[in-house]
Amino acid sequence: MIPGKWRSSTKITDISIPGMPPQVANMVKGRMGQSYSVDTCITPEQASRPPSEALGARKGSDCKYEDFSFSGGKMHAVMVCNVKGQGTMRSIVDGTVSGGGYTMNTNTTINNGKTGTMRFKGTVTGQRIGDC
Repeated sequence: MIPGKWRSSTKITDISIPGMPPQVANMVKGRMGQSYSVDTCITPEQASRPPSEALGARKGSDCKYEDFSFSGGKMHAVMVCNVKGQGTMRSIVDGTVSGGGYTMNTNTTINNGKTGTMRFKGTVTGQRIGDC
């Protein structure tokens, strides 16, 4: 990755939540396909780290990689996080990473033991948009 200001956009493409009331399900599905973006500054130190750190869990989170590979611009990762009060989240991420951008497909499950297993699929794209 190249240091600078980056814009990351996330789009949910599929969702399944057991026991969700129909009115909530319709509201959630109505939001599918919409992108949500966040801008972040990547420092030279962060950019020099392996993609597993630069694109990984936020500081202070309880996450670890079960699997991670990065070769020839292609990335595959399986990250497991213990989410306080919500159970265990497991994300499988496959995509491409270049100096100025990335595109990832995500498949996430959250098992909280109370309501069953929630499933989310989506895409995440990132692009360097300038200096910090």
